[in-house]
Amino acid sequence: MKLKQLLFYFLFYLATIALLPGNAQSQVVTATSGGNFDGSVHSISYTIGEMATTTLDGGGIILTQGFQQPRLIVTAISELVGITYSIKAYPNPTTDVVNLATDRELPAGSLYQLFDMNGSRMDESQLDGLVTEISVEALVPAVYLLKIINSNQTLKTFKIIKK
Repeated sequence: MKLKQLLFYFLFYLATIALLPGNAQSQVVTATSGGNFDGSVHSISYTIGEMATTTLDGGGIILTQGFQQPRLIVTAISELVGITYSIKAYPNPTTDVVNLATDRELPAGSLYQLFDMNGSRMDESQLDGLVTEISVEALVPAVYLLKIINSNQTLKTFKIIKK
């Protein structure tokens, strides 16, 4: 009988500690990185590397729990192994033009193709010299794929973000 009473009091004690105000238990996560920001009114803690995320939207504020890297922009998606020159696309994100720059002349017949995410070709043209300017001003804000092609072989593919 005493053992049952002792067990009851112990469980009651644990439940009371967990339910008392100011003794809220927080979740613990093992993550690769994270940090805290404290303001005069709000405080935000974040982690990078969580497996599950949730987004809450309300009152003009969007909060996403979990993996958060809002300024992470992937530009090169694929590149042909063994090419001896560099190809860069800038600025990215853009509003009006994208410049394709190479450190030396590409082989004759090199061209670019611009695709939307549905696979529709939006633009295609030969590359002119070391810097080629591609106008994206008429395109709607979205994500596009820019392929650099020579002899039916894709040299490099970029993800371009049109604001």
